[in-house]
Amino acid sequence: MNKDNQTGPDASPAFFNLDTHTREEMLSQIGGFTQIQYQIFHNICDFQEPALDYNKYVLKTQKPALIANNQLELLMNKIQEAHMGLLQYRLSGEELKPHRIILTDKDSLYFYYYICEEALYRNVDENGHPFITMKTLDKYGLTLPGKYVTPLEAKELSPEFHKKMIPQRTIFGITRRNRSPILIPSGMLDEYIYFLIQNLIRESESMTILENVSRLSGIKISELQKKMTSRDPSFWMTTTKSLMDHKEDLKIRIKGISPLIFTSAHLLYAYFSNSLSELKEKQQEKTDRQNAQLEIVAGMREKGVHWTGVKLLESELTELEKKWPGFRDEFKDAVLKRQEGGDQPNLILLNGQLIHKDYLFPFFKKELTHIGHDLQTLYRDMMADLLRNSHSAKYSQFYSKNNFRADIMNQIRNKSPQLKELLQKPGMMASISYYYFKELKGIKRNETIRDSLNFYFKTDLKQYQNIDDILQLSLINLFDRAFDNLSWWNKFIIRITGKYDSYTAAFSTAPSIARLANSRTKATMNTAIPASNDEVQRSYRSKRRPVSSGKKEIHTVREKRKAWAEFTDAVNKKK
Repeated sequence: MNKDNQTGPDASPAFFNLDTHTREEMLSQIGGFTQIQYQIFHNICDFQEPALDYNKYVLKTQKPALIANNQLELLMNKIQEAHMGLLQYRLSGEELKPHRIILTDKDSLYFYYYICEEALYRNVDENGHPFITMKTLDKYGLTLPGKYVTPLEAKELSPEFHKKMIPQRTIFGITRRNRSPILIPSGMLDEYIYFLIQNLIRESESMTILENVSRLSGIKISELQKKMTSRDPSFWMTTTKSLMDHKEDLKIRIKGISPLIFTSAHLLYAYFSNSLSELKEKQQEKTDRQNAQLEIVAGMREKGVHWTGVKLLESELTELEKKWPGFRDEFKDAVLKRQEGGDQPNLILLNGQLIHKDYLFPFFKKELTHIGHDLQTLYRDMMADLLRNSHSAKYSQFYSKNNFRADIMNQIRNKSPQLKELLQKPGMMASISYYYFKELKGIKRNETIRDSLNFYFKTDLKQYQNIDDILQLSLINLFDRAFDNLSWWNKFIIRITGKYDSYTAAFSTAPSIARLANSRTKATMNTAIPASNDEVQRSYRSKRRPVSSGKKEIHTVREKRKAWAEFTDAVNKKK
């Protein structure tokens, strides 16, 4: 194809950009026009649309005089005679009505293209078939320049070819041996197949023809009549091939059979043959694309609990996008987004990292165990420092459950950004955990799965259990472990000063930091000389277990005796 016989979407004619005076001078050179016709022409040009919808023009034209008394039709007849445009008609009900107002540069490809469209529609309406040739344009007083016709073989007709050509304005000429080419405007290729089918249906209204087609194709008459309204490639290939293979026989058997039935059969066979091939290619391509998706997902699954950078996936998708345009978006919709049924995506993307959903719960569990172990050691050492040096202000996280949990989350964020993200998505994590137990571990009883999930999630599965409970970080246990690792001297000081009892009460219930502020201040100020037992008890009275005032004193004396006994034992061991 060369640039003379093909073009893109409609281009505006040069006179759209002229002032009204210059336009009128141009019109005066091609004929006589009334003032109303001049006004109509200017009005149409103001839309700046080379193919203007007639109804749009009527609705937006506020001056009824401009569309009255057939002035538009008279104007457009003169414009058509000058080869600068036309008024297109379409069948509405049983009559032709104005459809589009076309304006073009003089003798341009656009002009002849739209003339061919108009000629084809009128031929179908008047003669019942879509076959027009250069001779058809004679009645329009036109000679179609050969340079505007693009040769096309029948075997090139196909659905994909049609889609590709819709935006173009090309006049195709279906080549025929020793005969004038059949003209088809590119924007009407799909409609053209419909016209061909209608032509065959019309020709087959003769029972003689229908009986012969049924006999030759081996398809029952009732089935023929039913399937002729469809676009089933297999049916049309069988039917049209029967007509073409027995063309001469049918001409003898059926007197007066129209030769156009064989032209229709020839074009339809080519179209549906290609249609079937394209359908098979599409199905194969679809399979290949799906296999490519599965291969990527399988590759990610092989990585187990290890996360993979999304850049690696992007490089794979870029290569496949070159082979199959649109594959990247298709992959992301199918693999990285939650599906309509509620299923979680096969690959989970967090912080630019990917993991297969089969390994998300194992990662979650493993990471919690690992971080829980690290934090046990970290908090035990911090607690030991607190007990040795009474750094109450330094370790405020130990004096409030909320502070403690906030500090745990902060530690998780620093140690494992992925786990931190998962702890902000309880709904997703619960769904994948349920999938893991039911589908991968084969646990069928919901009660059993629920029992397993209760360790991590609250009953509604919309919230996590408290993070300190999940990690089994108990303040009192941390205190006990830290205290057990202290030297005998530190233990002695803590017991003799009464702090042991105070710490036990505080960490058993984790009172709010506000209520412990005074206690921490006193503990800090009395590192050498401990506060009296009564002062310590008053500091923690609101949170300790209720006991009588008498038992408080006895308990304190006991603690002092125990502390002195431990001190004596330690000294004796030193000797």
